[in-house]
Amino acid sequence: MKILVMDRDGLAAQRLSSQLEEEGYEVIQEPIKNEALERMKEEKFDAVFFDPAPLADARPVVLEIRRMLSAYTYLVLLS
Repeated sequence: MKILVMDRDGLAAQRLSSQLEEEGYEVIQEPIKNEALERMKEEKFDAVFFDPAPLADARPVVLEIRRMLSAYTYLVLLS
């Protein structure tokens, strides 16, 4: 399973990534939202973990990801 972690907090992203990697998942970290969205266009991910901060509403990000991905991808909201 290939997972993308979108989080501006490097320490939190690293902790989450290390736990997922211990379980055998392939994890890619991307701290910048626009670069993560570009990467989603180029690669297929089975799940996307994202922290919408500093946005007050996660809905625009979720809709943008859903429009972009052709296959069903799990989206996990972090806070």
